[in-house]
Amino acid sequence: MKLKRTKKPRTKEQSKARRAAKQRNAKIIKSHRDILGIGNLRRAWKGVLTRPKVCFQTKIECLVMCRAASEVKGIIVEIGRAKGGSLALMSIASPLSKIYSIDISNENKRTALKTCKKYKVSRDRYEMITGDSAVVAEKLNKDVDLLFIDGDHSEEGVYRDLISWVKYVKKGSIIMAHDYYPVKHIRRKEVGPYDAITKYILKYKNVKFERLVHKMAFLRKIA
Repeated sequence: MKLKRTKKPRTKEQSKARRAAKQRNAKIIKSHRDILGIGNLRRAWKGVLTRPKVCFQTKIECLVMCRAASEVKGIIVEIGRAKGGSLALMSIASPLSKIYSIDISNENKRTALKTCKKYKVSRDRYEMITGDSAVVAEKLNKDVDLLFIDGDHSEEGVYRDLISWVKYVKKGSIIMAHDYYPVKHIRRKEVGPYDAITKYILKYKNVKFERLVHKMAFLRKIA
């Protein structure tokens, strides 16, 4: 016989924080409602977040990611493809961009292709590249309008991605990094992205931290 787990009642502070978070989320959804009118983005946004899960960002993170992509008309680089959810969303949100999606493994490539096909993303809109992201950066050697880092989550891995790719990012452009847990975050699990970004900014000073939405950090290239 399985024992039922009893949930601890929330404190007043926790309940207040939860209500505040819901209000912030509702505000973000309202302010981003216009981009859901791009192509079939609304359908894709809802679809990739359902099971079987093909997108590992929250619905709010997906919205702000799509907003950033919608303002780009050039080259987007995604490090860490997983099952193709973010690739499909950014492709729809930014119809004039070319996306280079990089992953160290081919394990989920077939699923990613199916995801893009399901949401009618043309094959010429993106290129899937398998290999080490640092090596790919030198081979690709292109100016980048938007960089999304969501691959190796270790401090060394994220720092290496920043070193390898930021130099190709155009001045004024956005760099997004997922799973950024600040020190004060009560559910801080993966410390790599936070530590790597902090270390990079202090040393190179060519990017600045702009904002954090859930676990999605937004940086801007300033030099």
